[in-house]
Amino acid sequence: TGSTASTFENSGPHRWRYIKAGGALVAGAPATITTSAVDYLSVTNVTAATIATRVAGIAQQAFDSGEYGWVLCFGLGTVKVAAGAGTSNAGDMMVTDAGNIGVDSAAADEGAEAAEIIGHFAATIAAEATGLAFIRCE
Repeated sequence: TGSTASTFENSGPHRWRYIKAGGALVAGAPATITTSAVDYLSVTNVTAATIATRVAGIAQQAFDSGEYGWVLCFGLGTVKVAAGAGTSNAGDMMVTDAGNIGVDSAAADEGAEAAEIIGHFAATIAAEATGLAFIRCE
């Protein structure tokens, strides 16, 4: 799978991380460093217990298991909001939500729970839809 780095070349700085998918990754979903990985490149979709410091980035394209490619860890990119997460508004916080992207429009009160802030939405995005967000999972 090729990188989509050129897709957002005129939208400010971006930081990408080269990974090896430890399992299938969905475009727009967060990827995390696995605890059982034998090398630091292996990532998979996040689980409910994953905290933000382990999110490697957001997949900008789908990955098959074992495939190498780039995930976006900083900058404007495409995210997919989880089913049942509600609709985001521009400026709402983007959080991890049981392995997907969730919406938190309240004050930053999540503490050290699974729902950690990994960016902010740049537009209104309905549940199960994709849209733009400012990603920050460094």
